Amino acid sequence: MKYLQDLVPGCNKIIVKAGMLDGIINYVQSLQRQVEVNK
Repeated sequence: MKYLQDLVPGCNKIIVKAGMLDGIINYVQSLQRQVEVNK
């Protein structure tokens, strides 16, 4: 990981944003499952 960070300047921000997006997607999917259960 450190090698990648040295290789690509600013990749830390990209990785953090990707992680945040992943969390948001998981949250939305869990909400969808809850809605389907409550139908």
